[in-house]
Formats: sequence, C-alpha cells, structure tokens
Amino acid sequence: MPLISVIMSVYNESESILRTAVESILKQTFKDFEFIIVMDSPENEVNKGILSEYAKADDRICLLFNEKNEGLTFSLNRALQHAKGKYIARMDADDVSLPYRFELQKDYLEKNNLDFIGGYVQTISQTGEIINNCIKVPLENNKIPKKMLINTCVFHPAWFLKKAVFDDIGNYDTKYVEDYEFILKAMKKNYVFGNVPEVILQYRMTADSISRSSLFVQYLRMRWLQKTYTGSLKSGITIEAYVNKYYSEKNALKFSASNRSLTLALQNIHEKKFISAFIKIIHAFFNSRFFAEKMLRYFFSFQ
Repeated sequence: MPLISVIMSVYNESESILRTAVESILKQTFKDFEFIIVMDSPENEVNKGILSEYAKADDRICLLFNEKNEGLTFSLNRALQHAKGKYIARMDADDVSLPYRFELQKDYLEKNNLDFIGGYVQTISQTGEIINNCIKVPLENNKIPKKMLINTCVFHPAWFLKKAVFDDIGNYDTKYVEDYEFILKAMKKNYVFGNVPEVILQYRMTADSISRSSLFVQYLRMRWLQKTYTGSLKSGITIEAYVNKYYSEKNALKFSASNRSLTLALQNIHEKKFISAFIKIIHAFFNSRFFAEKMLRYFFSFQ
C-alpha cells in the first residue's frame, strides 16, 4: 500500500508543460506514492500517448480515462475512488512540484500533528519565467482561518492532507468553488491546518487563468461562501441571487483586467521594474471596485 496518493486531472495541456508536471512528481525524493492521473479529454491522442508512455515506464502510475470531458471536480473524485494512500497530494497538470515537496510536507504534517497543509509557492508564466519568487502564507492553524475568509491561503495544487479528511467530508462534494468550499467545510469540523514555510510548488499562470471572464463569477461565489460561513449574509439570499445582483459583463471584464494588471505588476517587481509595477497596481485598484475591495480586504487581513 502506498503512503501517498497523488491525484491529477489532465485536460488539454501542451506536451512540454504536461511532461514537466508529470516528471516533477516522478522525480520526488520521497518515492512511496501512487500517481493517479485522470484523462479528462479522451479525444486528445497526443496527451493520451504521452501519459500511456509514462504509465508503461513507471508502475506507480494509475491512468484513468473519462468517456467525455467531465470537469475537474468529477475527475478528482474519480481519482479519489481509486486512492489507497494514507495521505492525498494534489497536483495540477500545468504546475511543477519541487523535488523535496512530498518529503517536506509529510515530515511537516506528522511532526506538527496536522491534518491538512499546503506551503509556499512560486508563480511562473506560461513559458516558465518567474512572476513572483515566493508567495508566503500563514503557517499556524490559529492564523489560517482568518486569512481563509479573505482568500484561499492553502493553495489547491499544493494540498497535502490525510485521506480521512476526504472520507469524512465526502470528497469534493461541493457545488460552486470546489477547493474553497471544501476547506470551509474542513474548518467547520476543526481540522488542523498548516503550511510548510518553504517553496514546494511552482504555480503556472497561463494567459487564460489570468484573464478569463469567469474570475468575477468565482469571486462573487467565494464572497457568498465567506459571508454564509461567518453568518454576515442576510438570511435567504441564494448564491445565484447574490451573483446576479452584482454580475454584469462590464464588471467581469474590469475585474479580469485588474487581475491581469496585478499579475503583471508582480512580475515587474520581480524584475525590479518598480515604476511600471506601480502604474499597473494603480490600474488594478481603480479599474474595478470589486477588485479594489478584494485588494483592501487582503491587505488589512495582515494587520
């Protein structure tokens, strides 16, 4: 029985990005794991061939094919049905796990008697260039819930947790924002969280992930979940009604444009182009009042 079950869904990633992601798992210093990969675009013959190649070469890989495109939540739940490990590690098919990731996370979780952890991440561009050298998040369980009610601070692609947490909560039994809603449910059940204070993963920011219009809908859904969790939402307002109250195509486009400006500003800061970064941050703040609210809430959560 493997100690860790790694679960990953593959859609239509490019060959180079997919190979980099898969090999970053296979080259982990901690070797006692199974790697469950769900192919969610069965018509993609190139990726199917790549994954079959790896599966033949490494018997730790369990390769599953969806009959049609089912989406991330379905695919991850399918992977969980096959998971045999004591621990579950998440991975996305366009990210890169650093070689010591599993070793560090396993030791940190066990040493500190934790149930559910992530770690610091480094953001990279679609071509692998560094955008932000290190995103630091709260480390201790007593600080994580406060930050979680502003934005996620246990990054989904870096999850490492006891499988018993999934068994208890019901896998990704969620409706709206699968990872965020799952964490809120785990918080309600008083599971103990943490983050490894080292960079363990490179998170790839693609052009779509930075600019897609659905970012605004996702933000509104997260706000509804946050307000519902804290009890600050007026009774009886459904998530659909909440989203419809604030959503417009104009607001969605402004929100995604602000998100793109902030992402590019972070890359400018890494490159020491501080004036350019400042201009982009100002644009991000004043272009969308909803994004400005998000930035202010994030800033004041550090106070």
